Amino acid sequence: MTKRKRSRTFCDCQKFEIDIIRLKKNAKRIGRVLKKHGPRLGRQGKEVKSNVTDNESANMMTSHGTIQGYNGQALVDSKHQVIVHAEAFGEGQDHYHIGPMMVGAKENMEALGV
Repeated sequence: MTKRKRSRTFCDCQKFEIDIIRLKKNAKRIGRVLKKHGPRLGRQGKEVKSNVTDNESANMMTSHGTIQGYNGQALVDSKHQVIVHAEAFGEGQDHYHIGPMMVGAKENMEALGV
């Protein structure tokens, strides 16, 4: 083995050690997040991928690709042009939001005495 190959191998070993340290640090951080929030479960009860900085947000498809965010919903009284209930969901499928939106609107109306 020549000196040049030996030094390259040494540099590769240093890079691997740095990568291992970085991966262990990330694994520790993910472990803390999972310990605090627990795993995030999808509709079928299976664990889904989540974001360590915002565990309630979700990956959603848009016309510009996939983004990490929320799906905002608003229920409006068209006669009086008033928002009756609004909520942000960490799930992209709108049809799952109808039930919680109706419950929220009902609670808001009851709180107003309407």
